[in-house]
Amino acid sequence: MIHNKGLTVFFFALFFSSYGFSQSIEWIAQPKYDAISPFHEGVAAINVDGKWGYINRQGKEIVKPEYDKVFDFNDGVGVITTADLEIKAIADKSGNLTIIKSVLKADQRFAQFGDGLLLVTDGKKWGYLNKSGNLQIDCKYATAFPFSEDLAAVTLSVTGWDSWAYIKPSGNVAIVQDNKIDWASSFYNGKAVVVISRQLASIDIQGKRIKGNIPELIVNPNIQQKYDKLTGELKLKEGIATFNGHGRLESIETQATGKQTFLTPENKSENSLIQVKTNGSKSGFIINGKSTPCQFDEVSWFDKTTAIVKKGLSFGIISLDENNSISVTLKKDTIFSVFGNPASATLVVKNLKPKELSNLKIKISDTTQQGITSLKPEESKELVLSLTKNTDASSEEKEIEVQPDLGGILQNPFKIKTIIRDKPSLRIEFTKSSFKGNLGEKITVTFNITNESDNVAENVTTKVFEKSVSIYDNIKSIQGKGVATCQFSITGSQNMTKELEIIVRLQKSPPIRLIKKITLKINIEKPLNPQKEKINTEVHL
Repeated sequence: MIHNKGLTVFFFALFFSSYGFSQSIEWIAQPKYDAISPFHEGVAAINVDGKWGYINRQGKEIVKPEYDKVFDFNDGVGVITTADLEIKAIADKSGNLTIIKSVLKADQRFAQFGDGLLLVTDGKKWGYLNKSGNLQIDCKYATAFPFSEDLAAVTLSVTGWDSWAYIKPSGNVAIVQDNKIDWASSFYNGKAVVVISRQLASIDIQGKRIKGNIPELIVNPNIQQKYDKLTGELKLKEGIATFNGHGRLESIETQATGKQTFLTPENKSENSLIQVKTNGSKSGFIINGKSTPCQFDEVSWFDKTTAIVKKGLSFGIISLDENNSISVTLKKDTIFSVFGNPASATLVVKNLKPKELSNLKIKISDTTQQGITSLKPEESKELVLSLTKNTDASSEEKEIEVQPDLGGILQNPFKIKTIIRDKPSLRIEFTKSSFKGNLGEKITVTFNITNESDNVAENVTTKVFEKSVSIYDNIKSIQGKGVATCQFSITGSQNMTKELEIIVRLQKSPPIRLIKKITLKINIEKPLNPQKEKINTEVHL
């Protein structure tokens, strides 16, 4: 192909193995090219500002985009020409250039090496150039096809459209049919299509005719005018025969039989496990049955390991891998949140690739994003996350979604599930075991709430009930390691036992409930003054 264009809450985390789709997509070459051709023999043509060069599968520009035209690699090399097809150089896969000093031009349709030789013209006749840049077969043929399977079709006549034969790379004639071949094409799998006595036929490498291999259709008179060298179409009386860029029969189409294909399309994916999917205007991939995010504007070519994609206005090259690039785990399976405040969790990101990863971003549950500049092979780095409990249930399942971004390419997310359980850290205790008071007077009962954490407990609600009747209701904050004293009054006229319910509650935390039975014991002393009778009451826990 030619190219020219509340409470201390502890997270008891049951961390199941992180799950997600097992594959990764990475940039091999950043999207900075105006065009990239499909890969051929591990090399693709690249275009920047109208100039062409070559890039390999590792993303290395083996030939800078500085030339008017380049052609797809074949036989281990690529051909570089000017805009009018004058051959300037031959490039190998390492980017070494063999400069062509002779003034020779390539055939635009057949500008690829085959069997170590390239079809060229001096402007009058056709010959063959070798990889060293020298003419191996002089320009002496009026018409010729490229070499394929060590044979090339050439004309032995002056006009170039009769007396066809096949020559070897040495230049010696290998197949000749006593001037009976009116036209010939290139060999493929030991067979070639020729025209004998205006009839389409197939021959083997000995020149013997093979019956039943192709429809033996009639070719219109004046083959020179019926064959289009640019499109490869040969007009038949009943239809059209099409030949590809190597001069091989690709298909025959007639009104009676429709289109018959004789070659496997060269751009067919080598791996059916890789497929392209779309979502609106964006495209992504299905790798081994599992989908990747749709994020590319175009997928112009792909095979089992590599794809050429468009992102924005430019083209780049990505790798398609069934294996993850990174692993994502939590450093500890138990973390703590105090009174509903965010808890710190340490996420460990490890590079599983044998190469350095750069510009890695981690998106967590659609809320936060953190970046890692680079990760060397097998290197791990830690990211600190903040997690909060959202309900006052005693346990809560949390799912953390981690979506890696490798250099601007979203990867499939990892999901880590946790189960959060609450553990109270506020302690209720009475300061003394008995209280004294006079008969008929209210007795003050005191108890403490101790904050065992270092954090402030905001808006702690404390309620005391006697037989479901509220006798105390208060809201206060308790400093870290602090103690809050609570007092309420109760009346007793005789020895009795009262059952009290104390409830302490924080936001996003289950309540603490304490049931206490309080015994009121009234001691009556004989008064010294009848008008000042003193009665003491004791409250025993």
